[in-house]
Amino acid sequence: SSAASDVYKRQCWVCLAEWSPNGSKIAYVYQDLDKGLSYIGLTNNDWSNAGMIISVVNGNYQLQWRNNNELIYYGLPSDPSSTDIDLVNVSTKKGKTLLRNIVPSSVKVSLNGKLLSAQDYSTRERNIYNLGSNSVSLMGKGLWKNIKITDVIWFNDSTHLLGTEIDDKGYAKQLWYLPVDSTEKIKVITFNSAQTHPTP
Repeated sequence: SSAASDVYKRQCWVCLAEWSPNGSKIAYVYQDLDKGLSYIGLTNNDWSNAGMIISVVNGNYQLQWRNNNELIYYGLPSDPSSTDIDLVNVSTKKGKTLLRNIVPSSVKVSLNGKLLSAQDYSTRERNIYNLGSNSVSLMGKGLWKNIKITDVIWFNDSTHLLGTEIDDKGYAKQLWYLPVDSTEKIKVITFNSAQTHPTP
């Protein structure tokens, strides 16, 4: 499309792209190298009707779709620090901040778009948040206390999480299973050093 070609004519660098859940849209982070600015853009899956949704501070952002019309985005600071988690409606281009002071690498949206797992930067607690239509509420607080969890994965039904515990050397140590409506942790697998590699 002309809009998409205009983007490339301005020497833009696309940093990241994410398909919407139904596959009809693509959201992407791009930097306008001529202007030195960064944006989140949106296009149809055939690259028609491309355009800017919102401007951002820099191109180092992550995107996660909440549903086919709402996009969650957050920055990845170059130094170890916290970030805000924001949401934008891709149709109206209206946005809002969902959470503040979050560890960037910890953010995971459930597959049904209703729950979010994230680690508080100050307390280092991993929490589960309920993403309501107009508000965000804390659903589960302080999950996996005193356990170094490097990553979590949502089950397809969005009712359970898997978390990977690492040791002091950065090796995967154990895999934990956690229902979202309970604080009970269930140990699934214990790794030995021959089975694992340092986590990224």
